[in-house]
Amino acid sequence: MLVIDEKKARGVAENMGIAITGTLGILVDAKRQNRLKELKPLLDNMIINNIRISDKLYNDVLELVSENPVK
Repeated sequence: MLVIDEKKARGVAENMGIAITGTLGILVDAKRQNRLKELKPLLDNMIINNIRISDKLYNDVLELVSENPVK
């Protein structure tokens, strides 16, 4: 599995049939496996450190792990 976040590269990998995930996918899996107590503080910290996460993706990810998606 390839871990990659950049949109264009993800498309290339998908076209090559390579299984992919991104940073948020890894964090969602960790939360689902009870390796993380909360995901929201991590997402907030990523945003503070200039990692771009759209409001929709932010809310969608938190909903996936049953956390309050209010930003």
